[in-house]
Amino acid sequence: MATLFVTLLVLALAVFPIWALIRILQLGRENNALAERLNELARELRELKGPAARPAEWAPPPSAPVVPARVMPPEPVVGAAPEPNPVALPPPVVGREETPPPPLVVAAEPPPLAP
Repeated sequence: MATLFVTLLVLALAVFPIWALIRILQLGRENNALAERLNELARELRELKGPAARPAEWAPPPSAPVVPARVMPPEPVVGAAPEPNPVALPPPVVGREETPPPPLVVAAEPPPLAP
């Protein structure tokens, strides 16, 4: 039991910090490599855009003659919609007695088990 405890203690106090330090340094190098690649791609994109991305001067498109829209007169109203038929409500239920629930029957002894 003591050897297991010593092994875990050595792993926790020596191996894990060394592994964490190596991993941090490795991730830093990867981050720097990715940043350099991103800068190269941004530089290449700026070169590709270059003068083609900036037109000499902006000119509005040639205008076409404006044709007024055709206005249609509103359709005449033939007649108002008929009023809906009134709905007769059913008569209220008066004097209705509620039936009580059936009594709960509980057996005094559980039924015998089948052999």
